[in-house]
Amino acid sequence: MQNTGLAAIGPDGGGLGYGGTSGGIPNSVARKFDMFNNSGEGTDSTGIFTNGANPTVPSVDMTASGVDLKSTHVMKVHMVYDGTTLTMTITDATTNAAFTTSWPINIATTVGASTAYARLYRRHPAATPRFKTFCPGRCRPPPRRRRSPMKR
Repeated sequence: MQNTGLAAIGPDGGGLGYGGTSGGIPNSVARKFDMFNNSGEGTDSTGIFTNGANPTVPSVDMTASGVDLKSTHVMKVHMVYDGTTLTMTITDATTNAAFTTSWPINIATTVGASTAYARLYRRHPAATPRFKTFCPGRCRPPPRRRRSPMKR
């Protein structure tokens, strides 16, 4: 989530489209699901990063939980934010292995606003993201687009 703008994107590769040593997205919070060991974080890790930081370490190794991001199984991710803590559970839809962790964070203060933009950067061809709107404050539905009548 970020408050920089709709076109904001960070470095690719190890930067995961978010952050890194060559500059990342300011006023932002990112969750990573990582299958590559860039800086000692392991090949099955997750983490939370802010303000375009390099998304490597600190991170949490999920290997002992049985959740294996490299398995090609569908993973269900459920996140709950209560205004001070982001809690996440990843469940392997095939094996039912689950991993839960949480991070203390004030998202509104970090992104600098009570609303933010969200984007998924993915490298796995089987990943199909499904989003629900996140608003730490009061949400308003987006304006409806009017369809123009078809010309015949």
